[in-house]
Amino acid sequence: MRRFLTLTLALSLMTGVPAAAFAAGTLDTIRSTGKIKLGYRENTPPFAFVEDGEAAGYSVDLCMAVAQSIQKQLELDELQIEWIPVSAEKRMEDVANNKVDIECGATTNTLSRQEMVDFSLITFVTGGSFVTLKASDVRSASDLNGKRIAVSKGTTTEAALEKYLWLKLVQADVRAVESHADGMRMLDSGEIDAYAADQIVLRGQVLKVADRDKYDLAEDLFSYEPYGLVIRRGDPDFRLAVNRALAKTFGTNQILALYRKWFGEFEMEPNPLLLAVFRIQALPE
Repeated sequence: MRRFLTLTLALSLMTGVPAAAFAAGTLDTIRSTGKIKLGYRENTPPFAFVEDGEAAGYSVDLCMAVAQSIQKQLELDELQIEWIPVSAEKRMEDVANNKVDIECGATTNTLSRQEMVDFSLITFVTGGSFVTLKASDVRSASDLNGKRIAVSKGTTTEAALEKYLWLKLVQADVRAVESHADGMRMLDSGEIDAYAADQIVLRGQVLKVADRDKYDLAEDLFSYEPYGLVIRRGDPDFRLAVNRALAKTFGTNQILALYRKWFGEFEMEPNPLLLAVFRIQALPE
């Protein structure tokens, strides 16, 4: 064992590649253990949430398609799927540190995040917005001056909101919260005047409650949020396996079936941009 470690270190020094890069790839680990570890957010409907005690949602179903494709690729009789809850703040860290193999949620692909993790093909496109109570006087960005706004920690919305308010010369009391549930609770109780998140996520939050008519969802978007499944850096074979499964899904009616399954309640068809994203990424084998 000591000889192996010494050799690995020597190779690392000669090539400039970290010793961890010589570890077994994700596909090798899945083949040897017969298990894939999928991380998911517990409160981000319709992308990932808990339903009847099980992981559910649009991104969860995409990850299931990926797992089935990998099982077929590795010729495994069985593949155990371990669902592991992750938080907004630690999801990238959980992927990078091998706690999960894929994060299946509503995570925006950014260049700064690519310094820590890698991303699959784009799975959805949305943008930052905010929700208020209809009884309030907040209807647009200009109405946010002097208001209290909450946003979830560790999200791209947090930075995008700060930049947006600065550009609009709006001075607001911005408060970071742990989860979407906390933000919606604070909105209901009057602790804040608006809650900011990705627009499609806000729709999911509103649809969860019985008295949904009390909310007003802004139509304007203040950011561009291309979602992707989060995977580890430096593992091209696994990234290819994930993207192969997604490309096949995008190239069939399966992606539209998934969209209607999880977004049908929103009474909204996929917009031309999203349809173009699916079509462009339906890469040939």
